[in-house]
Amino acid sequence: MAYYFYKLFFICLIFFNSDACFNSGNNSEIILKEDLIINSSDIGKVNEIQIDGTGQIYISDGINQCIHLYSSKGKFIRKIGRKGEAPGEFQYIWGIKITRGDTLVVYDGILYRITIYAPGKFDSPIKTIRIPAIENEPDRPGVIGNLYSGISGLWLPQNNSKEFLIIYNVPYSLNDLTQKQKHYSKLYLIDNKGRLIKKKPILTLQDVERLQISSGSGFMVSDMPFGRKPVICLNKNGIIYYAETNDLKITAIDLYGKKKNEISYKIDKIFIRDKLWQDELEENYNLTLKDIRKSKMPLPEYLPVFDDFTIDDDNNIWVAVNEKDYRSYKYYVFDNQGKLISIVPILNKTVIKVVNKSFAYGINTDNRGIQSVIRYKVERK
Repeated sequence: MAYYFYKLFFICLIFFNSDACFNSGNNSEIILKEDLIINSSDIGKVNEIQIDGTGQIYISDGINQCIHLYSSKGKFIRKIGRKGEAPGEFQYIWGIKITRGDTLVVYDGILYRITIYAPGKFDSPIKTIRIPAIENEPDRPGVIGNLYSGISGLWLPQNNSKEFLIIYNVPYSLNDLTQKQKHYSKLYLIDNKGRLIKKKPILTLQDVERLQISSGSGFMVSDMPFGRKPVICLNKNGIIYYAETNDLKITAIDLYGKKKNEISYKIDKIFIRDKLWQDELEENYNLTLKDIRKSKMPLPEYLPVFDDFTIDDDNNIWVAVNEKDYRSYKYYVFDNQGKLISIVPILNKTVIKVVNKSFAYGINTDNRGIQSVIRYKVERK
């Protein structure tokens, strides 16, 4: 299985004035204006974006295992951390968060630990927290032995470094191919001493849909092309929102697992044609449609309705709904009661990760696999 990541050989900071907007009748009109792009050959793979109180941009790197820090104007400031196992070093950064007061929290999904940095002081961490295993349970924190579930495995329900929501799951084995065993991602609450606050998970979701292919005595497990995946997000009040990408139905629960709300919206599903299958497999998997069909696994017939969602400072929910070409989105923006506020088209496949104050920050991947971080000015009318 081969995933590939391209690197640029220059740093390019460009300012744009292109607009994306949609007037949804009596609803609001949201306009996104590109005003900053960050491209850098030093960034191997953009996993996550966070913004501090001064507008500085933190970009976690899934290849170089560090965090790239940029000013609010896009000027590179420094790298935080590096690959390794010592304090302040990482094996796989599976989540970063900026808390109230600009404390930086980093979760390593292979070393099973949380690293905390004081605001603006990144040469050495002030605290390291080991994530516990669960007694008599096969579930393990982090990503070792398994592909990660989504981009992040870390959330902070109180917007500080006292409690952490961590994803646990079970590694894949050869038995999964023969027994067709289902896998689940479980969300546990951990305190700042590395102890389980609750022995039972707050939330259990079926894991990312996998492509499983046996080869001789070995096997390969990868994300299923166009497969269903769970998505989890927290709002500023610590309410957990979750959904699966094959249907636009988002459920909200509190930290006790009590249902608070459900947002549902009907969107017609898009049939996956053979050409789209083949293009996706060649670009991202180095496989052919014939290879996939040999696996004799049930394959998705329709595109995921959406790929991701995020929640802004006003608790509005931004959902990245797929277009027919699978290379662009329309963002459906709902209020926290499920009313559609606006629909905002994005001409390229930019996954918006943070909507903070007057800006939206997203990760764009072009058709060559080259990534950039894009900031939009958000205007509402």
